[in-house]
Amino acid sequence: MRKIVICLGMLLVLVTGCSTARVESTGRDIKEEPAKMIKAGVTTREEIIRIFGEPSKVSKTDVSEELVYESRKEETPTYIGGLVIDEAGKNVTLKRLEILIQNGVVQSYKFEARSE
Repeated sequence: MRKIVICLGMLLVLVTGCSTARVESTGRDIKEEPAKMIKAGVTTREEIIRIFGEPSKVSKTDVSEELVYESRKEETPTYIGGLVIDEAGKNVTLKRLEILIQNGVVQSYKFEARSE
């Protein structure tokens, strides 16, 4: 009986103690702090590219350009060395930064972060 209790205790430690998270990301992570530092009418396109890198999407018209940065991060809990995957516990974080530029200067921007 004692051996069974010890084995069950060890199994419980293995199941609960060996939890990790499988992380899958797409796009470049967008940090909120640098996005807050953007100043309409002041920040230049070159500064945006230097801070955030190349955008995910670029849309141009005759008078303006829109830079869009998007990222998606999925964290899924796993147990027992990744053999058990908890899809119900998945956490998805989406971030999007849209920047409108005219004459090489930011006119407006919008940062959005949400979890699903």
